[in-house]
Amino acid sequence: MFSKKTLYNQDFELLLIEKNEQLNFFCELINSNDVLAIDTEFTRRNTYYPILSTIQIALKKTNKFKLLALIDVIKCPNISQILKIINNPQITKIFHCSLQDLQIFHKISQLVPINIYDTQIMANFCQEKPNIGYSSLVKNLFSIEICKKMQNSDWQSRPLNQSQIDYAMVDVLFLHEIYENFLKILNSRHQFDWFIEEMSNFIDKISSENSPNLIKSFQISKLDLPTINNLNKLIFLREKFAKIYNLPREHLLKNNDLLNIAKIDKKIFNSNNLPQNLPIEFSQIIADEINKDDILSPIKLPTGLDIIDKKNIDKIKSLVAKISKKFQFNEQFLLNNNQIKNIVINKNVKNSINDWRYKILGDQIEQIIYNQHENNHRKLENESRL
Repeated sequence: MFSKKTLYNQDFELLLIEKNEQLNFFCELINSNDVLAIDTEFTRRNTYYPILSTIQIALKKTNKFKLLALIDVIKCPNISQILKIINNPQITKIFHCSLQDLQIFHKISQLVPINIYDTQIMANFCQEKPNIGYSSLVKNLFSIEICKKMQNSDWQSRPLNQSQIDYAMVDVLFLHEIYENFLKILNSRHQFDWFIEEMSNFIDKISSENSPNLIKSFQISKLDLPTINNLNKLIFLREKFAKIYNLPREHLLKNNDLLNIAKIDKKIFNSNNLPQNLPIEFSQIIADEINKDDILSPIKLPTGLDIIDKKNIDKIKSLVAKISKKFQFNEQFLLNNNQIKNIVINKNVKNSINDWRYKILGDQIEQIIYNQHENNHRKLENESRL
C-alpha cells in the first residue's frame, strides 16, 4: 500500500489515504510508545471555522525508516481514529506552530489534545529568533531550502496535484529531527520543565474564549467610556454571530464599521446607521444592545505611565536583556514590552508571569519596582519633615 518516495534527499514510504480501510491499516501500525509528527492543511478564506482538507502524519520506526501518510479528509471524512490518537496521552505528537491545527481537532472532538510538543515553542528556548517558521528552521538546522509556493493553493479542490502532496508531506518530513535536536538542547540546559510549563500555558489557549482579547486590535486610548463599552459589546456580538453564520469576522462586519457604530450616541442611533448588508437578526440585536445602559464586562482602560514607571520599565528591559543573553533567549520571548508595561502598572510580578520566568526574573523585578516605591515613600516623608 505504501509507495517509495524521496524528497530533499530524504527516503520514506508514502500512503495516500482516501478510504477508511487505508486509514484503519495505517492506524494499526501506530503503537502507544510512538512519536508522531503531524500537520494539517485547511482553508479559511470565507468561513469562521477552518475547513480541514488533509492530515499529514510521519511515523518514525526504530530502524529510523519513516512511514508518511496523507489523509485526504475530503474523501475520507471519518477521522475518529486519528482523534483518538491525538487525544491519547501515551502517544507523543509533534507539531509546529500548532494552535490552529489543535483548535480544529478540539472543535471536532471537544477534547483538548494531550502530550503535544510544538517545535516552534521548543525553538523559542533554543534559537535566537522568536516564533521561527518551519522552513526557516529546516534551513537553519539542515541547510535545506523548502519550496513554499503551494502554501496558498486551493486545498479544497480535488484531485490534489503532485506538488500539493509533496508540499504537504515536507511539512512533517523533518519534524522528528527538529524535535530530537531541541530535546537534547533543552535537557542539556535543564530547561525541559520550563518548556513543559510553556506548553501547558499554550494548550490552555486552545479551548479559551478569545473575545475579551479582540478589543486589543483597536486603539481605545482616545475613546470615551461609553464608546469603549459599546465597542466591547459589539466585539462580543460580532464574534457570536460570526460563529453562527460561519463567516470571517470582517466579512460580517468590518472593524472600521464596528468602531463607527460604537461612536454613535444612542440618542440618535437607528438602523440607518448600520451597514445595509447585515443579516436582519444581527442588525436588530446590535440596535437593542446599543440602546442598553449596561456594561457587558469590566473594561480596563489604558493607564498612563509616570516618570518613575518609565524609569522602572527601562531598568526591567535592561535586566531582561541581561538574563536573555545568559540563557540564550530572545528578549521578546522572555518578556515582551507589553508584559513589562503591565507588570510596572499592576505592581504584581508573581501573577503577571509564569513560574519559570518568575524563577529567573521575579525577585530582581520586584526589587526594581518595590525599592523604587520605598525610596519615593522615604523621600516624601523627608520632605514632609522639612
